[in-house]
Amino acid sequence: MTGDPLRVAAAAFTEPGGPTPYLVDERGHACPLPVIALARAAADRTAAAAKTEGSPAEADPAGTEPAGTVLAGAVLVVVADDPAARHDIPAWCQLRGHTYLGDVPLGEAEPSEASGATAYGVRLEPGATAPRSD
Repeated sequence: MTGDPLRVAAAAFTEPGGPTPYLVDERGHACPLPVIALARAAADRTAAAAKTEGSPAEADPAGTEPAGTVLAGAVLVVVADDPAARHDIPAWCQLRGHTYLGDVPLGEAEPSEASGATAYGVRLEPGATAPRSD
């Protein structure tokens, strides 16, 4: 796969007829920031977010979206180049009751942009909770 690393990441975790993945770009951020961003993104997913369609959305770094009930079935894709994310993201999923969908190295995307980044997929599950980001 070649192209924009965020589009490659979204495509890797897009299921036929499923929701458009919500992208969390954490390239250049060291542990624990990718997991903190994942927790914030999970907390920000609400029923209103289900209306978002079209091109992949990027995480709101300012946290201006409303926090609330986890939108079950939503797919979050964290793009990170921190090696600790390989262990931290699956562990977070297990602790919070969400499904870890796996990881996809983005080294074949435009090398100047991907530079060792990996996409990690997470499906939010019904009944699971996300910590409030505030």
